[in-house]
Amino acid sequence: MAAAGVTDAGLELLEALDDPARLFEVLEQLGRDGFAREEVLDDALATVVAGACLTLKAASQTPDPSRAAEYCLAAARHFTRAVTLASIGTGPELD
Repeated sequence: MAAAGVTDAGLELLEALDDPARLFEVLEQLGRDGFAREEVLDDALATVVAGACLTLKAASQTPDPSRAAEYCLAAARHFTRAVTLASIGTGPELD
């Protein structure tokens, strides 16, 4: 699949991440659309981890401790989503 297609599929997966029923629906649809589940999960995971790292970088560069704490909390949410995505990748294939 083209990289843009995988990225779009990964973004769709991220949008569904907070709704388990929708998440599994999206995973099943991606398979029917010909996407490799692992490829989409890897792309989504890379996106979330990159976002967390950029957020932590912003936290390290702000002089305001309150703002730095807000950035750290946002990064924690990104890392939580990353763990969720990584956990999905270890489960059985959906048919």
